[in-house]
Amino acid sequence: MHKRFCTVLCLALLAGCGLHYAAPAGHRPPDYGRATWQQQAEAIAKHYFQKNLTYPHGARYRFEKVYRGHWYNPLEQNKAGTWGKVYYGYILKVHANAKNWSGRYVGEKKWVFVIRDGLVVYQKRYW
Repeated sequence: MHKRFCTVLCLALLAGCGLHYAAPAGHRPPDYGRATWQQQAEAIAKHYFQKNLTYPHGARYRFEKVYRGHWYNPLEQNKAGTWGKVYYGYILKVHANAKNWSGRYVGEKKWVFVIRDGLVVYQKRYW
């Protein structure tokens, strides 16, 4: 009796594995944009730094590999008015060491860029 009960229970559990969650009507998969290659992403990030650093010409960069993904910002409101916004695109993490106004290197800072269709949709210094 116990063996038969366990068999029926296991079959019932396995039968549920084949069910998939149906997405709500109107739900579309995330839009990551056009593919962004490593060289393109590095050029976009360098262009951002050229416009925003005090002395961009002496900056040193280390780039991590670009990948398709998303970045979650819990401190920003989304379209629904709730907290937490997700940015989809190609993620590039950059380690930048730039000079300050006195000409000294300030130490390596870590940045993240989310690039979609060749444009920076989100950038932030982290850590």
